[in-house]
Amino acid sequence: VLGAVALALTAQIHAAQEVPADLQEAIRLRAQAVAKKDAAVWDRLTTADFTTVLEDGRLQTKAERLTQLKGEKPEALPPPPLAERFSTHGNTAIQRTQGQDRSWIITVWVKDGQDWRVAAVQITPAPKK
Repeated sequence: VLGAVALALTAQIHAAQEVPADLQEAIRLRAQAVAKKDAAVWDRLTTADFTTVLEDGRLQTKAERLTQLKGEKPEALPPPPLAERFSTHGNTAIQRTQGQDRSWIITVWVKDGQDWRVAAVQITPAPKK
């Protein structure tokens, strides 16, 4: 088990080194915006046609998420993910993150001019035991 944890941490560090610095900064800023419920920053880092597929399969638009975000209370940043992988395809980057609850979040980042923005998120809950 310890070896698997060490391997996962090494893979996570290795993956992060391959991510462009401006994308790493956008990821950091967006995570802070979600935790702090900073709608202005979240809006700036999100495409106009953004959608989220929620854990229950519902599709949520940018307007719906923005309204929801504005109604939430600020919270602490989530703990580091169990795993995180990135793949880049031209001006698109796919971020695959496994949360502490073992759920997976796939985030699609697109480079819009000079800025990275999130175009889509898919949340898949952890399997029930």
